[in-house]
Amino acid sequence: MSMLITLLVSFLVQTQEDFTALPSMVREALKDAPDSVDIRLSKGVYFYKDNLWDWSGISSENTVIRILGDDAVLVGSDNGETAYRIENGYVDLNSLCHVDTRTEMRQAYLWPVRIPFHKGLYMIHCKGETPLPKEELSEYTLLLSQWYIGALYPIEKITRNHIFFRRETKYSTGMWSELRYGRCFPRYLLWGPPKDDGPKLYACQSTRFLTVENTSLKELSIEGVRFLGNGDGDWMIKLKDLKTERVEISRCHFEGIRSGCVYVEATDHFLMHDSEMRKCYRWGVYVWTSSHDCVIRNNRFIDNGLRVSFNPVVDCKADGFLIADNYFEDFSYSAIGAGNHYAEPDTKGTRGIIENNEICMSDDFRSRVFRSLIDSGAIYVWTKNNGLIIRNNYIHDIAGAHGNRGILCDDAAVNVRIEGNRIVRINNGYCIDLRKKLRVGRKKKSTIRTVNVGNVMQGNIIDGPIRFEVRRNDPTSLKGENIVI
Repeated sequence: MSMLITLLVSFLVQTQEDFTALPSMVREALKDAPDSVDIRLSKGVYFYKDNLWDWSGISSENTVIRILGDDAVLVGSDNGETAYRIENGYVDLNSLCHVDTRTEMRQAYLWPVRIPFHKGLYMIHCKGETPLPKEELSEYTLLLSQWYIGALYPIEKITRNHIFFRRETKYSTGMWSELRYGRCFPRYLLWGPPKDDGPKLYACQSTRFLTVENTSLKELSIEGVRFLGNGDGDWMIKLKDLKTERVEISRCHFEGIRSGCVYVEATDHFLMHDSEMRKCYRWGVYVWTSSHDCVIRNNRFIDNGLRVSFNPVVDCKADGFLIADNYFEDFSYSAIGAGNHYAEPDTKGTRGIIENNEICMSDDFRSRVFRSLIDSGAIYVWTKNNGLIIRNNYIHDIAGAHGNRGILCDDAAVNVRIEGNRIVRINNGYCIDLRKKLRVGRKKKSTIRTVNVGNVMQGNIIDGPIRFEVRRNDPTSLKGENIVI
């Protein structure tokens, strides 16, 4: 006669002291290899310091860890410091909402001009700015659009019609990129401290809530947690080399996250569903190539990319992924990114499906000075793919200063199928753009030599131009018929 013994461990968090003590208690409990560890966070606000919750290096392959939120709100700690830093995320603890301390995007009326005899000093022409006293300028930063980058520069002086700034950092794109590639002047915003006449805000400095690396678990799940604000840095949730049957994030809400939200590397069977990301600054979800069988389904992504850079809201490079049934509204570069850059040493590339998503920009977003960067796509695809299918998506009302496509397959992409999508009202770019760029295969740093092959396009519903270029006499590619309305 055999006896089955099940060991269940549960924790109830009701105070900040409970929350702070919990990670070490969980680690201690895992030494007994329990079948499950249930963590219930009672409704309330809890503050985390960097790497407080770190379950790295644990071997408990038969244990299920469940974090149940009950609408608990988790906030990155201010670490006891209240002074303004541009890296801080700011939240109103009374209304429990994120507060953006930047201005709206504004239009420059000339490209940046270098000031003679003043090393590294430049200016842009603007209209109707409010001059600031010199003692306040040190707290303000200029964010200037430069092609696919939002560049940051310290400000020297502001007049009603000029902003003088110092070029201390050199970016991979030049300050004149907007003129060169888009025949348009750049846009800018001012990034500064919270207003004195507004509500008292909490300054989030800590970045990392949860780290799980080099760990074995049966399952890990996070459900019903609200993540509100953190400091700029690496990632809020980092999963790397996690051996598990399932990782699940469900019914969670992410708002005002200054860092990337969720990072997944060498971790299979990742699932995120029925969650929302709103007003986050960088990536929402990033899944690296060493992960398999990852699903991002039935989520809402609203007004993300506030850092104004080329980070897709969802960037999936996994082998065997599904991005489906999600809603994306308002973003600064792209909603979905897939594929590997041609210089990436992983030569196999991305394999997966992007289907049944709705991607758009709201009327309000499109009526303002464009926050979206130039030369982008609502779905953006890098060169290397090993069977990427983009089908049955509804992409509409996409706008920007220049070259904002519905689907952009960049840098001589390979092995992409684009079928059955409805792409309409793309105001200044192609509905579908897969261009020939054979020189990518000849570049010294390129790890792929045969480019622009294995691509198929057919059966899409469009109301604007397309560009789909294939190699001559390539039997693996097909430019089929689309429906033009």
